[in-house]
Amino acid sequence: MKDKVTQWVKMEGYPLEFSTAHKFKKRRFSVEQSYFAKDIDGKAREIDVLATANLPIGRSFLRIKHVIECKWSKDKPWVLFKDEKRFARSALAAQLISSSAGQAIAWIAAGSDEFKNLDMFREVGFSFSGRQAFSKGNDLFYQAVQGVVSNCLNITRFYDDYQFKPEDHLLAVIALPVIVVDGSLFEATYVSDSDELKLENITHARLRWEGNEGRQLNTIIDIVTSDYLDTFLDSREKELNVLMECFGRNLAQLIQCFQEKTEKHLVITEGPRGISGRPKLLQQLKEISVPV
Repeated sequence: MKDKVTQWVKMEGYPLEFSTAHKFKKRRFSVEQSYFAKDIDGKAREIDVLATANLPIGRSFLRIKHVIECKWSKDKPWVLFKDEKRFARSALAAQLISSSAGQAIAWIAAGSDEFKNLDMFREVGFSFSGRQAFSKGNDLFYQAVQGVVSNCLNITRFYDDYQFKPEDHLLAVIALPVIVVDGSLFEATYVSDSDELKLENITHARLRWEGNEGRQLNTIIDIVTSDYLDTFLDSREKELNVLMECFGRNLAQLIQCFQEKTEKHLVITEGPRGISGRPKLLQQLKEISVPV
């Protein structure tokens, strides 16, 4: 019976959740396992691992949260389908899943030169879909992707449910979706010259996803094998330091602008956002700003 239970625990992915949480904790993230976030209907949805980096600024704060799904799939590899589509770096930054304050600072900073060398905003190398190989019926790939994006939306929506005055405090939260797979990943690319699919074994894919209801923008999801997670996090930790510094600076500017009822402290970067108009919080600031 003990052997059977041990095998069941492994196949359900629990060792993967503990291992993933530990690797984030080693890098000084605040980590919670089996975290529950309420969806738009008030139903609690489970998140396998939630890893948060926090920067307080007075009564306000910046929080960047990795929302992580852990999936055991050693018996069925995942196949990601890749194309050559490009996205502007500034659009990738501006379209991060965020609370209203997070969206405002991401929009302001989107064209920053500081983002040029960040892999998370690299303009090429995206998969557009995928499948769990050899699966029948419900596909684990689709369930995991839909679930992790929905949980990111649930997390950020929670912070906008507060009744707050921007001049008092701003809750800037950005959610980054990650899927960790205990199994193999393959990337399939169409080769037009030979009219065939080229298959390559990989350890990390960036999936652009548009399939979630209630979100029309692209969502970039990192899909990482468990064996590669340490390497991925070594890079992500460095990139996160850049994000925290840049977004933190913009949040401080935004706080000062609301307190003084002016837009003069904003340093808005250049570049396409892929979004029509300014975020609501910046529109609100414009409406209350006193002409200089």
